[in-house]
Amino acid sequence: MDLFKYTAHELHEKLVNKEITAVELTNAVYARIEEVDEQVNAYISLSKEEALAQAEKVDAKIAAGEAIAPLAGIPVVFKDNININGQVTSCASKMMHGVSTIFDAHATEQLRKEDAVFLGKANMAEFSIGNTTDNSFYGAAHNPWNLACTTGGCATAAAVAAGEAIWALASDTSGDLRQPAAYAGCVGIKPTYGRVSRLGLAAYASSMDQIGAVTKDVTDAATVLNAICGKDFRDSTSWEVETPDFTKALVADVKGLRIGVPKEYFGANVDAKIKAEVEKAAKNLQEKYNQDCGINLLIFNGKLQFSSNPRFADPVSVVINPIRQRNLTKATLETIAIVAYKQPVTRLEIEEVRGVNSDYAINILLDHKLI
Repeated sequence: MDLFKYTAHELHEKLVNKEITAVELTNAVYARIEEVDEQVNAYISLSKEEALAQAEKVDAKIAAGEAIAPLAGIPVVFKDNININGQVTSCASKMMHGVSTIFDAHATEQLRKEDAVFLGKANMAEFSIGNTTDNSFYGAAHNPWNLACTTGGCATAAAVAAGEAIWALASDTSGDLRQPAAYAGCVGIKPTYGRVSRLGLAAYASSMDQIGAVTKDVTDAATVLNAICGKDFRDSTSWEVETPDFTKALVADVKGLRIGVPKEYFGANVDAKIKAEVEKAAKNLQEKYNQDCGINLLIFNGKLQFSSNPRFADPVSVVINPIRQRNLTKATLETIAIVAYKQPVTRLEIEEVRGVNSDYAINILLDHKLI
């Protein structure tokens, strides 16, 4: 039984049912690392002694009849810009090599409460700057599906896809979690800004960075979010809101949702097979749920703007109808979107840069009773 091939929630069931032990699982993953990481180069450092101690703690709880958390005993790899107390956070840079941290990241603290098993630190672009790991002080990581190909960013997804971790904790500025996940066939989720504390993260851009998860399926992704989300008063950008049970959103269908398919993503450089599969999936959804895919987004000069305000949850009334009724210019429509979505743009900037009188845009919004 190749334990490294299972998802976190499947392994949780095996642990609870005493089909396996956490120590057995941890050793299986380390054996896999020893087997393939010389080729993949996903890891910068390993923490086997601490990991086995964490696994033994979980096994003791199970033996005592105690309930365990969903991520208890499940091996996880950390992107090497997230603090684990006493371990090096190198950010894949020579200047940080050998520098140990003296405190846990908030997300790390949350995972300790879950009794997760910390395998070690994953390779990455130096200070997260770049779409490959070619500039890493520790050498480039490789895509496990094709060692001649890039990981697309940090090596967390490469580790998960290669079976060198069950899941990964990573950070995302503008894609360094999601892109590698896509390149490796994993699930990657960047939470909404403020959902997860940035304390203990060596951020690339603090106004954009978030800590998220790379997993083998969406159930695991929801499980991880349940663990790492929550208010941290040491991070002023952290939201003081209740964390829902994200696993409850895992329903069997998408009935009632409106799905957007950005047309700009289907340019000349898109791989024909990928384009065909996405179009096939969209067609299947349309046929099954009678959905009009591609309507719930605003398209301006190749840029996508989504609504975060419930008053503007249906951009059809903001954009599509005015296009039909008033034959508005793109510049005017962009101004309407900026005003409607409360973008940080001043009236003077709207008028001078876009050449459109913002009063006109405001009047259109008033006509539609949107403000």
